[in-house]
Amino acid sequence: MSLKGISTQISDPKLLRVFRKVENQLEKRTPLASFEYVDVTFNANANSDTVITHTLEPDNPEDIDYEVVRWNFSSAPATVPVVYRDSSATRKTWNEGYIVLRCNVASASATLRLSVRNV
Repeated sequence: MSLKGISTQISDPKLLRVFRKVENQLEKRTPLASFEYVDVTFNANANSDTVITHTLEPDNPEDIDYEVVRWNFSSAPATVPVVYRDSSATRKTWNEGYIVLRCNVASASATLRLSVRNV
């Protein structure tokens, strides 16, 4: 049962206020509704689309956040690697089960944390 389901069963107004206060504090402490880590090797051509699969279930497939938590290089790259989402009019849309990102370093390998925020 979710916390929301429990609050509907509380009839004491004082207890309900306390419960809602604790519920709000918990939501503030946990900004992510769900997340997962994925290992990815970006396209062999720098600045090209790389499709990244996942098992997250956001209400809108475009509402997935991403961040690099680890780069994996055998030696230092010639430039600082940047992962980004294409924002052009011709970009590939994100759909259920995958997102599309690019990296400015060809064949860069990284671990990403994909997440869906609490709303």
